[in-house]
Amino acid sequence: MTFSVPNLAGGSPGPPGPVGPVGTGVYGDMLAVFVFSGVTQAFTAGVPQKIVSFGTNGLSVGVTPDEANDRLVITEDGDYEVYWQQTYTLVAGAGFTFDFIEMRINGTPAPEASLTQFEGPIAYFFVCASAGGILSLSAGDVLEIYAQTSAGATVTWRDAQLFAWKARS
Repeated sequence: MTFSVPNLAGGSPGPPGPVGPVGTGVYGDMLAVFVFSGVTQAFTAGVPQKIVSFGTNGLSVGVTPDEANDRLVITEDGDYEVYWQQTYTLVAGAGFTFDFIEMRINGTPAPEASLTQFEGPIAYFFVCASAGGILSLSAGDVLEIYAQTSAGATVTWRDAQLFAWKARS
């Protein structure tokens, strides 16, 4: 009995196709990636405070990162995928609870990109918190991250990111 096996390797590759148009994506970010000598921030119980952990403006097109003020400024109307992430350690003492860590748009909480009742760490353990969502934003909107603790606590921010990507229309 003889079997014949077809040549599945195909022929030689053809010539490259034409170069496509340059993308017009809109995106922006702020980073403080693994800043092991990161910013230490003290929280007062029951008082919302802006998280001040960002140290580098990332790449951006159509979004203005502003690490000096710990915020992103949107420059084009549209739907955006937004994401934030914070890694931190408790400087000393017992664990605590964040009543919330939330994204704010022009000072107003965005529940769809926020966490509530998030447990803090015990001393010197790393904890990572993150949230994101799809938000309709307008030119001039300001994105910031705020947190509030149930008891006073001091944390060291170890890794922080805030991103916004505009969905293609």
